[in-house]
Amino acid sequence: MRPFRIYLVLSPVRTQFVISMFSVPDAHKNYLVSYAYGNEMFDFLNKHCIHLFGEMNLILDSGAYTAWKSGREIRVEDYISFYEVRVKSCKFRELYVVNLDKIPARPGVREVNDIRMQEAATTSAANAKKLRGAGISDVIEVFHQGEKIDPYLYKMIASQGEPYIGVSPANDAYPTSRLRWLDSVFSEIGKRYGPDRVRTHGFGVTAYSLIAPFPWTSVDSASFAILAGYGTVTVFDDSLDPPKFHRFYLGSKPSAVTQRQLLTQSWDRFKPFMPPSFSSIEELSSSSARTIFNAYAYQRCESHINKIRKSQELPRLRQKYLEV
Repeated sequence: MRPFRIYLVLSPVRTQFVISMFSVPDAHKNYLVSYAYGNEMFDFLNKHCIHLFGEMNLILDSGAYTAWKSGREIRVEDYISFYEVRVKSCKFRELYVVNLDKIPARPGVREVNDIRMQEAATTSAANAKKLRGAGISDVIEVFHQGEKIDPYLYKMIASQGEPYIGVSPANDAYPTSRLRWLDSVFSEIGKRYGPDRVRTHGFGVTAYSLIAPFPWTSVDSASFAILAGYGTVTVFDDSLDPPKFHRFYLGSKPSAVTQRQLLTQSWDRFKPFMPPSFSSIEELSSSSARTIFNAYAYQRCESHINKIRKSQELPRLRQKYLEV
């Protein structure tokens, strides 16, 4: 089974928090950058991280979801041009490009009729073909919750020699709905193609209950920096069964007093799950420090998932969460 990766999402509003992260020994090496902020982000990467490109794995996201929410349109020709000018020459360790997919639903409307679904699938497939025609070989096509596995997911897989499929649960669906939908997707992939042929990437999949039970190749998370910006730190505790992300708000609101006391009292217990460079809660006063701290939690989660996969824990975890 391939190693599991968590890609941390970078965006312009959080770059000032992330700069210091790249100077930490054994810094995280997997990142996702959206074309929606493409020029700003590649200016940032070239200025601060070009010496790390050979060690970094990068996913370039099309920004389709961001554009969909705001009602904007992205032309696939502009996306290809951006790749040619800003991305192609960068010597990343591995680079994957997310297809410019057309989302069939409308913002705030979950139900999608067959006509809209077919139109979206046709447009998405045409865009993927154009990306590959431009010489982009590692294209991640995206399958959304609400679309039909047969034929849409099967067609995506059939169009790729070494399939890498983005799986996108609905943000407005209940956690149990997302969990059961993911179970149906992975069950169909496993039955039809076997356990290892199809690589999968989970968009915005950060809950342990959605990561651990399934054989993801990768997922992405923006919460490490978002939470840090709002004053929250995260600890991944794998001494529990199941493991848990603990979150402590250390900001300026009154609720921070209790949370700060709780973390201070629990510091020694949580110390094995924290970055070695942190020795007290006072060191978490800046957003940059909290960003480094939170990124470490996701690194620990990534290592944990790879460890339990070697012990053949996936079937047990899947059954456990589905029963709940």
